[in-house]
Amino acid sequence: MNRIDRKQGNIAYQFADGNTIKKVYLTARLQDQLAYGVIALVKSGDGYELVPKQVAEKIAQRAAACILVQNTGSSQPATPEDDPYADYQIPDDLMW
Repeated sequence: MNRIDRKQGNIAYQFADGNTIKKVYLTARLQDQLAYGVIALVKSGDGYELVPKQVAEKIAQRAAACILVQNTGSSQPATPEDDPYADYQIPDDLMW
């Protein structure tokens, strides 16, 4: 009921489900939201769904094993002020 539609995704996101590596396809916006903890990835039967953070927290209270990816947002700055590589640009085509 609270799942987020990810049908238009073209970016592969890999994650661990037990001892196996699984893959779902996300949009760039959904990938960012997942990375910053706005949404979470949960196991739903044999499939995987994206849900908002508040829904994932309620699911975790009942079945914590269903939550596969739930990142927490960071209040720290992304780059420290004394970063020696701050002046270097990262190429647009570089994917981690």
